[in-house]
Amino acid sequence: MYFLRKIRGNRSPILITIFLLAVIVTLPAIMTTASTNRVYGQPDQVALNFTDSSPNIQNIPVQKVQVGDIDVAYKMFGKGDPIILFNGASDNMDAWDPSFISDLSSNHTVIVFDQRGIGNTTAGSKPYTEQQLANDTAGLLDALKIPKADVMGYSLGSYLAQQLTMMYPEKVNRLVLVASSCGGIDHTPKPAEFIKLQSDIVNKSLNNIPITQRK
Repeated sequence: MYFLRKIRGNRSPILITIFLLAVIVTLPAIMTTASTNRVYGQPDQVALNFTDSSPNIQNIPVQKVQVGDIDVAYKMFGKGDPIILFNGASDNMDAWDPSFISDLSSNHTVIVFDQRGIGNTTAGSKPYTEQQLANDTAGLLDALKIPKADVMGYSLGSYLAQQLTMMYPEKVNRLVLVASSCGGIDHTPKPAEFIKLQSDIVNKSLNNIPITQRK
């Protein structure tokens, strides 16, 4: 009885000791779980953790999934909420700046992909319209089991990002537009000099002609 009273009288130190032991025992398991980041929508695929501050996106394996009449080539990596990126005109998914991709993938699951007929994505039989390309992207999100994502579009990709948002607002969380325009009757027209410069750059890119900086 004296021994039981002694334990009850010093209950706080004993409880603190038990709590600390429990934390020490479970901490490795908690750390292991936290360090294993799963790619959003793909529970059996471990996210890539970049050790290089400027990873080479070309070294990330290409995957393919059927969407309608095409096979879409894509890469998905990182950790966190999903964000899907629309490339600029004639660019494939490897064109994104490595340092940008590295920063973005530190807190997002990044999805980059080739539009129909570009890179490793098949051309299919349907016409190339903004509406069709938006449909392709919505189908890709469905195939990857991603109900809603942040969407970012660069240059021509910004128009496609806007089209996706208008057609499928329920699939878009946040919309980020880079080098874009709203279009429509209220937009500010581009200067003729800029349109010519833009056309020259696109033509050189399509024909693999080096692009030099102008002074």
